[in-house]
This record gives sequence, C-alpha cells and structure tokens, in this order.
Amino acid sequence: MDEAEREAVILAAEGQGIPAEPLGALFYAESGMNPLAERWYSQTKAAKAAIAAEDWDALQAIINLIADSGSDDISFGLDQRTWRWSDEFAQAQAETGKSLDELRRDMDLILAFRHDGFEAQYAADRGAAMFAPLYRQYGVPEALYRYNKPNGTATKSVKQHYDQALVWSAQQNWTDEEEDAMTEFAFETDGFYNKAQELGDDIVGQPIEAEHPVGNNYVVQFTTTGVMVYVRSLNQNYFFAAAR
Repeated sequence: MDEAEREAVILAAEGQGIPAEPLGALFYAESGMNPLAERWYSQTKAAKAAIAAEDWDALQAIINLIADSGSDDISFGLDQRTWRWSDEFAQAQAETGKSLDELRRDMDLILAFRHDGFEAQYAADRGAAMFAPLYRQYGVPEALYRYNKPNGTATKSVKQHYDQALVWSAQQNWTDEEEDAMTEFAFETDGFYNKAQELGDDIVGQPIEAEHPVGNNYVVQFTTTGVMVYVRSLNQNYFFAAAR
C-alpha cells in the first residue's frame, strides 16, 4: 500500500468520524487498494484496450453490450462504486433528464466518472460516505457485507473475502503521522462517563471519537460497540448498541 492511499483512507475515515481500519479493509476488498482499479463486467480487458487506443467507437460498443446484458458492473477506483448506483449517476439524471438506459450507455459521463474515481482521495471520501452509516448501524463485519449487498444477505464467499480483508487491514499502520500516535479518546462529560460505568466496558466498549453535537438537541460519541447520546431537551444520557 502506497503512502498516498494510506493517507487517503485516514483522511476519509476522519472526515466521517469512523476508524480507518475497517474502511481500509473495505477498499482492500474492493480494489486491492489500487486507486486505478476498474471493472467493465466481463469486458474489462477489451475496454481498457479500447481506452488505451482511444478507440471510442469500440468502447461505446462495449458499453452497449454491457447494458444489453442487463449488467451494471462498471466501476472504478478504491471504492469500486458502480456508475449506475452512484450519486454521480443520480445527479446526472437530475441535471440532464436522460432516461436510466441513456445514462447507462453515456460514454462521456462514464469516462468522467472514471476520471474522478481514479483520484484516490475522491474515491476514498465517496466510499467512506457510503460506508459510515452502515458502520454505525451494523458494526464490523456486517457493515462490510452490507456495502456489497445493502438490501440483502451477502454470500458465504463474499463474506470470506471481506473477512480476509479485515485480517489484512489489522496488520497495517493506520496512524496519522501528523498527529500523536498515542491519541486516545475518552468519555469527556460526567454523563457519558457515568453511563459507561453503569453499563460496563463489555457493553459500552471504548470511545473511538470525541463527543460532538448533532443539531441543537443532541451530543453523540461513537464507541467500539455503539453510540452514546445525550438529549438536551430531556437532560438524559443513553447508550445504543450497534446491531449485530
């Protein structure tokens, strides 16, 4: 793993307030931590050759073949987001008014999506934005499985793939060298600290971020097993365990 990709993962994780390790596992599973990874269904070799030769008629034919097959398996970058199910696709639909089928075949938009996806930080931020709510709701490893199949159950082989990526990621250094390598978070207020003491470490786990406000009525702090929440209007502290 190059330093640029490592830094991209760290910054993306910090931007979403989640640990870098599971995010790194996600990108390793999706792309092998290769910022230039790309997949064009079963036509990847042919598509890459067409791009290298600047044979745009050939590439358009490949895109049409993929669309005609019923596949949406065109994806790029660390996070391997597919064009069809990306925010960029939805934005293009809103801005152009084109049909789903037209956008699935739009070579210029796909190539622009590819160009952006090959930027490591862009792809890391994009992947982290999708992964963070899954991480907060499901924890690890289920959040990784859900990234692959948001509305269903991942296959056994897919789960094993992500599990192996977690093993790889646990062996990497995700410390931001610009910060104190020994940075640790704590329950800063008496309310969260007392709630943690009441429930115990086995339930609450350890803080993985600093306390921070969400809107005007809430203060939250995620832990290794869930999230602490202070509700100002009720003057009450709560702990919600992540689904497992």
